[in-house]
Formats: sequence, C-alpha cells, structure tokens
Amino acid sequence: MILNNLFLLDNLDLQENKLEALVHIDEQHEILKGHFPQQPVVPGVCMIELVKELLEQGLQCKLMMQQSSVIKFLTMFAPPHFTQANCQIQFQWKSPTELHIDGQLNWNEQIFLKIKASYLTR
Repeated sequence: MILNNLFLLDNLDLQENKLEALVHIDEQHEILKGHFPQQPVVPGVCMIELVKELLEQGLQCKLMMQQSSVIKFLTMFAPPHFTQANCQIQFQWKSPTELHIDGQLNWNEQIFLKIKASYLTR
C-alpha cells in the first residue's frame, strides 16, 4: 500500500460517478531516495497504484486492474517541485464486478498521469 505511506490523503470526495482526492507526498520516503538520488521522481507504477487505492477507499471494495487502454505520463512528479496532487476519476460500473475509469493525476496545469482502465472487484 502506498496510500497513507508514500502518499498521504488530505481529502476524498465521492459523488455518483466521480471521485476527487487531494494527496501530498512524503518527501522523505525510501522510494524517492532510490528513484533517483539527485532528482527524486515518483515512479509511474506508484501513481497507477495510487489511483487504484483511492478508488478502493472511496468505493469500499478491493480492485484488480483488468486492462488499460491509456496510461500516459506527461510531467514528472518530482518533489520538491511538486509535493501535492489532485486526482480526478470518472467511473462507471459495467457490471456488478467490472469498473471502467477515466482519470488523471495533476497539480494545477501540470498533468502527471492520464489513465483509462477497467478493474475487476476481488
């Protein structure tokens, strides 16, 4: 788990088909020390995992990514330049066990991640 570890949740708002969250990063976390020592960068896999964990917390269910049609990293999430991020996710249940999402992780005009994916409940 990276939520409440690498990323700390400041706010989570769940509406009918939309989740919005504000997180900040623990700039002293071990992951950042090794990726990369002179210029810390949040690994892409951690951003993808953050989206899943925010969905799990908001929807109160465990999820597993089934497939993704879009995963784009547009700006490096690099502390100390960026220490917070907004996450906006539009989602739709295709069945009781299949969830489709369209989301992004950003701070102001800087977009770190765009993602379109489907998840299965576990």
